[in-house]
Amino acid sequence: AAAAEGAAAAAAPTHRTRNAMAAVILSTLRARRRLNAAEEDGVVEGTDEDGDGRVSAKELQAHLKDIEVRADLLHDRLVFEQEMCQMLIKLPLFMVCLFCFLVALMELAPAAAVHNVQRHLRDHF
Repeated sequence: AAAAEGAAAAAAPTHRTRNAMAAVILSTLRARRRLNAAEEDGVVEGTDEDGDGRVSAKELQAHLKDIEVRADLLHDRLVFEQEMCQMLIKLPLFMVCLFCFLVALMELAPAAAVHNVQRHLRDHF
């Protein structure tokens, strides 16, 4: 029973996956509308029936015949999101390294001393 519940939980889409799927569905609808403007007129506008700017599950079900899911776009978006999450893990280390580099730069070539040399050269010549 526990294995069945675990499998069901793994198969259930996460909030992130649902958002990516909704974005892919809407982008597909918009692309289809651009390609076949005369034939598809009203599909995108008609999908959001209450006009709140968000397409709910009921509205998607009502227009299911007009929707195609492009798995390649969905896969690309999910891979991109995963890569962004991995980048966020690396970001703090990058910030620490950048801070250390700037501190070392100020120690090796302090701005005040460089400014004094520049001022002296400008005044002399």
